[in-house]
Amino acid sequence: MKFYVGNTDLSWYRYLRDLDSPPEDINFWKPGEVSFKAVPMGAPFLLKLKAPINKIAGVGFFAGYTKLPLSLAWDTFGERNGCASFDQFQSLIMSYRQGMGHPPVSDPDIGCIALTAPVFFPDSAYIDAPPDWANSIVQGKVYDANDNVGENLWVQVSTRLRTQATTFESEDDDEDQPDEWIAESPSPLWSGYSGTTQSKVRIGQGAFRLMVTNAYDRRCAVTGEGLITVLDAAHIQDYASQGPNEERNGLLLRKDIHKLFDEGILTITPELRMEVSGDIRDRYADVSAYSRLHGQALLHVPKAPQHRPAEKYLSWHNENRFRG
Repeated sequence: MKFYVGNTDLSWYRYLRDLDSPPEDINFWKPGEVSFKAVPMGAPFLLKLKAPINKIAGVGFFAGYTKLPLSLAWDTFGERNGCASFDQFQSLIMSYRQGMGHPPVSDPDIGCIALTAPVFFPDSAYIDAPPDWANSIVQGKVYDANDNVGENLWVQVSTRLRTQATTFESEDDDEDQPDEWIAESPSPLWSGYSGTTQSKVRIGQGAFRLMVTNAYDRRCAVTGEGLITVLDAAHIQDYASQGPNEERNGLLLRKDIHKLFDEGILTITPELRMEVSGDIRDRYADVSAYSRLHGQALLHVPKAPQHRPAEKYLSWHNENRFRG
């Protein structure tokens, strides 16, 4: 099992650790657009506080990377960006970008690494940085639990996770909430993580948005629109009705399409074709572009079959939301 150790800002860490409610996911953001492909989805991402502390102080689980405009990153994660307000977040990003020599842009794209189910260790449980950690490392480093150094580090992390297992599924979980898990996606995480504590990790709303955005290559499934600021990650079976935060229960939709889909004016069949309610087709056929969507195939679907909408969720929407 491979996992990542990332250099972590102390103020960002402390803000998230001290939130009144444990965050479902967090944004380990980058002020630039540097990609992140170091580990697969579901892999542990260890939070190593920068010098002079140089200790591992927590862990999250990698749930996806994408670039987002700064304003959309705030809309997606809010305080889970590690800041109390948008103004503070914007000021911090702009300061970093200026220091990196980036030209001034009012709403720049930033790198967003979604970490789900984060666990923050007590100060007394911090772990020493690995013996091969070099001061020259700026971003982070991949470790393998099958190597001596990686194995020793993961054993220590596993011990902390067992003592803080209430962060994961427990008897106190709200039974009315849906089960949303990364665990359904193949990942080397589970061979090394299971057996140390719970083997399922909740996917947060922010992570869901990133996963769906990436699955659809940042384009609206219905229209092909690619302007990210007007696109939403929509649940097919809505969250309030036990719809899970997983890609196969998601669609990337232009905001107006999303609204009509949620209201049951539009639906998508298991054959991935649009249906429009008869009311719209009968009353507004001459003036509404939406009525002309009836019967059309989705314009853009994920390339990977395992990321495409699941029939069970589409059938649920057809039967429970669509006005017909």
